[in-house]
Amino acid sequence: MFRMIDADNSGQITLEELKTGLEKAGANLKDSEITGLMQAADVDNSGTIDYGAFIAAMIHLNKIQRADHLFAAFSYFDKDGSGYITPHLSFGKHVNSLVWEMCPL
Repeated sequence: MFRMIDADNSGQITLEELKTGLEKAGANLKDSEITGLMQAADVDNSGTIDYGAFIAAMIHLNKIQRADHLFAAFSYFDKDGSGYITPHLSFGKHVNSLVWEMCPL
């Protein structure tokens, strides 16, 4: 993905390359959101993102997505919004399989 976005093969992604690459990937983000991504990933304030910073940002985004999915699954089973999942025989098996799917050992 880094190589796809790094159009000039410089080893650095500029803001314009990031915008173009995200559009090609089908992302529907506002310019302000893309600028925010750039600022967050540009750890050395050079105005570009190098490969290491890109990988670090992708790992961080992946962790956020997994946490969001886990929260969504928890919320689905937290029927009364209490912050707890009350075990019922009717969905106990589903909870166990979902937990194992989301957080395998």
